[in-house]
Amino acid sequence: MSNHGYLGYAIIVNKRFWGGLPEDVRADLNKAMMEASDLANPIAKDHNDAALAARVAGNTTEFSELTADERAVWIEALVPVQDEMA
Repeated sequence: MSNHGYLGYAIIVNKRFWGGLPEDVRADLNKAMMEASDLANPIAKDHNDAALAARVAGNTTEFSELTADERAVWIEALVPVQDEMA
């Protein structure tokens, strides 16, 4: 278990459409998205934690955790990839 992944969601809208909305509407939509994220993120974490616990309890998958040294080597090796993808 490396804990290296992140599953995020993006809301994408056409720039011209977004720019055509009144500022107060854009502000309200931004606020609503932040509130929705604040609500959804803990729910997603709970679901992920429960799914992992079920996999562990099922005893059909072997899990290994990286040591601090292994994780440090991995992070160092992947920094160039992260920089390139940024």
